[in-house]
Amino acid sequence: MIWAGGGAVASGAGPEVLALAHALDAGVLTTLTGRGVIPEDDPLCLGYFPTDAAVQELVAAGDVLLAVGTRFQGFNTQTYRMRLPSAIVHVDIDADEFNLNYPAAATVHSDAKAALQEIIAVLDGRASAEDGWRERSQEARQRSRANQRALLGPHEGLLDVLREGLPHDAIVVKDSTIPAYTWGNRLLEVYEPRTSLHAASMAIGPGLPLALGAAVAHPDRPVALITGDGGFLLAIGELSTAAQYGLKVLVMVFNDGGYGVLRRYQETLFKNRQIAVDMAPIDFAQVAQGMGVPGRRVSSVAGFAGAVAWGLAQPGPALLDIDLNGIGPMAVPYRVASPPSFRVGQ
Repeated sequence: MIWAGGGAVASGAGPEVLALAHALDAGVLTTLTGRGVIPEDDPLCLGYFPTDAAVQELVAAGDVLLAVGTRFQGFNTQTYRMRLPSAIVHVDIDADEFNLNYPAAATVHSDAKAALQEIIAVLDGRASAEDGWRERSQEARQRSRANQRALLGPHEGLLDVLREGLPHDAIVVKDSTIPAYTWGNRLLEVYEPRTSLHAASMAIGPGLPLALGAAVAHPDRPVALITGDGGFLLAIGELSTAAQYGLKVLVMVFNDGGYGVLRRYQETLFKNRQIAVDMAPIDFAQVAQGMGVPGRRVSSVAGFAGAVAWGLAQPGPALLDIDLNGIGPMAVPYRVASPPSFRVGQ
């Protein structure tokens, strides 16, 4: 197995990760920051599915894990509960990360790209996976995606419409919101490095500023923002900035009338005692128009398809106010976990 993190992206090691994966028939897992290090439509790319049973079974069955530019953070390892192969080869430019959360059988203190180039040269076709391992990796890839899609209900249509409507080099920014957690950070395929951005703190609100920064850095690429209504309100004034500078950002506000994640925590952990999770109705399309940004309200999957095409065709920013209550609930409500007991140095 190969597990590639943000360090692999930062070093530009995508070609080496891809070459090594195919030389070894090794499935490639990524962290959230490692997404796009190789194209996620590659048959050996397992992507970011660390909590899925099919992926966990495959990882636990592996003999060797080559970890490249990852710190084994709690969010990616189910707070260090994820079972990894007993032999871990850890490549990182920061030696302080070695043996911090998972013990390594071998460590390589190096830039990721340089290390992988040396590893590929040393192997030179002399190592490969056992017969059937490639097929087992591909089967885990298919099962994990099917498992996650089964949870989405009508939201699966939103996922497919958006991926079909965006070019492969589009930059997708995800604020901290249920659509990002359930499909934006997992099933919405990423094909190039640095085209998947998210709030590193996992707090709500920074999505629009991040998207505007991406649009300034890459004016030749479409930028799409997935944000919730609660998080969007924390930076809504930046719509005026987008209009003033003509920044080409498609703002998609997934509107469920409140703070959906907090609702689920209160339902699950506090016996459905609800407080301060509902918001007064806001027509974000009209708010956008008042700031000089074209806006549309969307209340169906069919309408979403035309709205995405319309928004991407605008010469500057555009906003879609997506009525999730009109579209309907997911097949399985968003799952929240009990507060974990953290254990560092395992």
